[in-house]
Amino acid sequence: MRLPGGRVPRILSCIALLVTVAACSNPKGVILGRVYGTVTIDGVGTAGIFVTLSLGDRQRGQLLTGEDGDYNFFGTLEPGSYRVTISGFPGGVTFPETTQVVQITSNSEVEVNFAGSTS
Repeated sequence: MRLPGGRVPRILSCIALLVTVAACSNPKGVILGRVYGTVTIDGVGTAGIFVTLSLGDRQRGQLLTGEDGDYNFFGTLEPGSYRVTISGFPGGVTFPETTQVVQITSNSEVEVNFAGSTS
């Protein structure tokens, strides 16, 4: 959802911030990890795209891309094979893939980008 001028409503940005802050707690001894990236359409970062992070059958978080199409999951991500999935993009836009699988190891940072185009 966008307002005139391509802005994402403030409430959606606040929800994304709350999800990110909730993921930031770090009990002693817990491994930190980060999955981040950008969603672009025709080479332009796109706001308001849902990005979901899952480990096995558990959803670890969901947020919306920011004004430049960026997203960032960080905090207590245990090692494992994660799925990063995008959804909610405009009709007429295609992506080569809407889900990517990444490996998180101890203190790792993994960049996952999605590049779509209009048909």
